[in-house]
Amino acid sequence: MYHTTVQEAGGGLFDMFVSLGLPAVVAGRDNRQAFRIVRMNAAFRAMGLDMKAEDSGAFARIIPPRVAADLRRVSRRVLATGLPETVDKALVIDGDLAWWRLTVSKCDTADELVLITAQDITDLKMAALKLLETAAELREGTEAMAKLAAATAVQMRDAVAILEDTDDGAQGSDVPLWQVLANGRNAASRAMLAADGLVARIEAQGAAACRCEPLHLDQVCADIAAIIDPTARIDIVYPDTRIQADPMVLHVCLRNLIANAARYAHGMVEVSLYESASGDDLCLTVADDGPGFGKSVDPAHGVDGPHHGMRSSGPGAIVRLLSSVGGSLTPLPPRLGRGATMQMTLPGRVLYRGSARQ
Repeated sequence: MYHTTVQEAGGGLFDMFVSLGLPAVVAGRDNRQAFRIVRMNAAFRAMGLDMKAEDSGAFARIIPPRVAADLRRVSRRVLATGLPETVDKALVIDGDLAWWRLTVSKCDTADELVLITAQDITDLKMAALKLLETAAELREGTEAMAKLAAATAVQMRDAVAILEDTDDGAQGSDVPLWQVLANGRNAASRAMLAADGLVARIEAQGAAACRCEPLHLDQVCADIAAIIDPTARIDIVYPDTRIQADPMVLHVCLRNLIANAARYAHGMVEVSLYESASGDDLCLTVADDGPGFGKSVDPAHGVDGPHHGMRSSGPGAIVRLLSSVGGSLTPLPPRLGRGATMQMTLPGRVLYRGSARQ
């Protein structure tokens, strides 16, 4: 139990957050090692959470289950290491989705207590997510322009090749037309060389550069789960893993796959991670327990919407985006015994592998 009074819990830091008007709560483990809220300020109560269970102090009865589970996990680490940790969590309050940056630190008044403070970052988070989506659209547009330029160059080469060939029948003629055709042939030859050079440069570029960065896969999945299933209608399970990957490609593709799986899932979506034998690529699978794909549906190129009572998929944008970095999208046999399973491969590697979390 706690070797301090409720009034002392949190000490000077708690009082500072009270004066700043920022949400703060002190929590600790009881005799059964369950985390309970010991003290909270008025700003925390004003966040709009369900305070009917305030007297019980139980994490999961006041804070939404997904957030409570993560806070318990983080709190245990903070108590063990003494080092503060920060996590971003989404809360649905009065029907609106809000993002909060939660900082968990060890209390200076008692070793068994943690101080949890919150800062509203909804505008910042939504702006960051919008930037990822915009970056994906820009990259897709760049790829399309490159393909168009290559096609235009090929067509231009074919056209000037005809002009070059018109000179063959006029060789040796004394009429001025011969000189005109010769000049045209020289111009056509130069144009063909330029077109060949343009095509070669486009082909040499290959896949777009992958801007890999260290990422917490569990945080990416948690953000996506909060957006597509804010009321926690289904269980979305994902690994507690730190990886290195392109943040834009990962977020946009994973969000599309999880959203599509959640749309058809009866009660569960599972995200799994594998690393290629070479260690240069990541394989992420998204499985659901829904109706699965219809026999006539190509899951890698289908269109969103029902298909004869089954389901379809609309990952055309994902296929193009993954292709731009040398990745791929592949349907697999159901991992959950039923439903659909899609696997995306993209450049990256695993930095740390933890356990599955929800």
